[in-house]
Amino acid sequence: MSTMGERIRRLRTAAGMTQESLARAVNKTTGTVGKWERDVDTPSIASLRSLAQVLKRTADYIIGAPPPPP
Repeated sequence: MSTMGERIRRLRTAAGMTQESLARAVNKTTGTVGKWERDVDTPSIASLRSLAQVLKRTADYIIGAPPPPP
């Protein structure tokens, strides 16, 4: 199972974004995005919402929550 940082990096690269462009899109620094991707830090709830919107995934997917039961 991948970490939140790995999912953020995978989604960012799949979207053709650099750390710098993602940082601008969510109003954070490149260093902050790098920390998220290395699992040194985690995004706040507000940043998680922005990430989900920019990366076109749910916040649940980004944090790695299991899918709801059928």
